[in-house]
This record gives sequence, C-alpha cells and structure tokens, in this order.
Amino acid sequence: MSKKQKFCIFCEGSGLSKEHFWPEWASEHLPLFEPNTRVEEQIVQDWNGKISTARKLERQGHTWNKTLRVVCEGCNNGWMSRLEEACKPLLLPMIRGQKVYLGVEAQTQILTWVALKAMVAEQSIPDELVTTAELRRALYVSNKIPENFSVWIGRCDDKGWQASYFRQTATITATSPSSNETYSRNTHSICFGLGKLFVLALHTTDSSVANRLFFNYPIMRKLMLSGTVEWPPPPVSSQIASEIAYGRLNPLNQGHIMRVPLPSK
Repeated sequence: MSKKQKFCIFCEGSGLSKEHFWPEWASEHLPLFEPNTRVEEQIVQDWNGKISTARKLERQGHTWNKTLRVVCEGCNNGWMSRLEEACKPLLLPMIRGQKVYLGVEAQTQILTWVALKAMVAEQSIPDELVTTAELRRALYVSNKIPENFSVWIGRCDDKGWQASYFRQTATITATSPSSNETYSRNTHSICFGLGKLFVLALHTTDSSVANRLFFNYPIMRKLMLSGTVEWPPPPVSSQIASEIAYGRLNPLNQGHIMRVPLPSK
C-alpha cells in the first residue's frame, strides 16, 4: 500500500491542504447525477494488452468534489490560486460552450494549468507516477511546463464526460527492452471534462520516445503556443471522447508503441 503524502509535492513544505481537481467555482456549471456518489476505478493493463480491474471504490459526493491532500496551504492559496484565477476568464466560456480566442499568452496559461492538474491528479495512485520531483519543482519555481508535454482541447456536450477523468500510464521504449535494466513509468495520457471543455494531455519523460507519441483528431485543437486557437470546434461525441481517453484513438494504444513489461511485484 502506498504511503500517505506528508509533504507538498511542489515545495516540499508541510501543512497540507485539500486541492480540488475540478475548481470549486466551476461546480455550478457541472452536471449533477443521482445518487450523490462517484466511482473511482483503477484499471491495470499489462504489456500484452490484458486488462483487469485492480481497484473499484464508491465514494460519497459528486465527481467534482474530488480533492487530494498533496499540496501545502502556501502553494494552494498562493501561486496555484493565482494561476487558476488567471485561467478562469479563459476557462469559463469553454465550460459553457461559448466562443473564445486563445492567443499565445492564453494558450501558455491553460497549458500550465493543465500541467498543474496532471501533476496533482496523478498523486491519487502514487505507484503510477510519471512526473518527477524535479519537474514539479520547476513548475513551482518558474511556471516551467515539462518538455514533451502536449495538450489538445475539444468540446463534448455529453454530460457523462463533463465531470470525468481518465488517466493511462505506460512504460515505453524506443528499443527492445533489456532484462538487465529496471524500468519505471515514463509516459501517461490524461483526459478530463470540465463542462463542455474536453482535454487530452500527453506527456513522456523520455525524449527518445516522444516522436512515437502523436495524436491527430481533426476537431481537437492542439495548444501550439503560436498563432490563435479558436474555440469551440465541432463537438466530439461521448463515444469518440471515450475512444480518445482509453480506446483506439488514444496515443498509448497505437500499434507502433513498444511497451515494456514491468517486473512482477
């Protein structure tokens, strides 16, 4: 069993507080489902593609009530709060499905915000971390977005995806794996919905495999940090959103990806 987090994942300070994955101010724009419960499920896929359910928990509260106690009050109420406030005027129109134009500065802010959310959310399963302490520190100190971290944004009108989250992790290699080496998770994809905003983030810490990871679905807009991104694009269906999150359209499920078998525990 994973140890309980004692220090802030960003500054390594004490005095941890609860961080909402979905912003509290966005809750009025997110769907309500009855009963007032959510399901948290961990699915394991081995390198041969065999899938099994490792953990399935039913908890009280709507999905957007999800919090993680992994950041200190100073970070939570300081630079993290300032980043979210800066993104709020950009996110609100997208949550509602309204038109917005994202220039370079706006794209950078959203990309940084998504990187922050990805780093916090992955802490829900500490054994499957991809982001390193050095990368988290760099985001905290200088808002530095990790290398090989890409984000696409789309629109999904289906309520089932408007407060959902799915993350895949993998160990990927550009060469045949060696039995003499120890491997850890180096790549993950994160999909989540925030109202009508649908987000795909893709990140690898191994630059040698970055060119093997690509995603191209015409109505998903990549944040290129250049030019202007016009939103919303035509909506993706619930089925397509699921295919992007964990199906055939997910970059980690492509046939050219070489997965490494992890040692049995």
